[in-house]
Amino acid sequence: MTTWDPDRPVLMRGGRVFTAAGTAPWTQAVVIRGQRILAVGMASDLSLRYPDALGIDVGGRTVLPGFIDAHNHFLATGESLASVELRFSAARSTVEVIKVLSDAVRTTPTGEWVVAFGYDDAKYDHPVDRDLLDAVSVSHPIRVHHVSGHHVCVNSRALELRGVTESTLDPQGGRLVRDASGRLTGQCLDAAMNLILPVS
Repeated sequence: MTTWDPDRPVLMRGGRVFTAAGTAPWTQAVVIRGQRILAVGMASDLSLRYPDALGIDVGGRTVLPGFIDAHNHFLATGESLASVELRFSAARSTVEVIKVLSDAVRTTPTGEWVVAFGYDDAKYDHPVDRDLLDAVSVSHPIRVHHVSGHHVCVNSRALELRGVTESTLDPQGGRLVRDASGRLTGQCLDAAMNLILPVS
């Protein structure tokens, strides 16, 4: 039985190795040590270059480099790229959030949606709510997506267009946040987002 040595190179051969290189995306073998790829190429060449490498025959399987799962939702990512930027780098205070949204309203035809992505309420002393968004516009429906993707905040016009009222019940798996008096704050958590989305 071979003892695993993290400092010893490993030569994986006998399969198809994906390199992701534009000119030569596939090759025969790869040499790794620890978490680093040392070389890719023909199995015979790499055997000569790394004679002490531990050889592993992958039996015709495909070998891929390690991937980092960015947990990317493609549709939401695409929509965010076409929306108002509200990450902390773009708006470092609630005042700046309101300014960014107000600028977007000025360039958006009356009645059309203003959609923003990347907002993080943990960064600000006063979170964005329905009243602040109403101060930006009551003629434009406004939808501000939280950076987590798990809730959205909207203004009164957005609630009106989607038929969400003070008497609307929380859906299973979600919550319409209300203030102490029972009035909607505009925050729609988790499954309650479905009462606002999709917007045509």
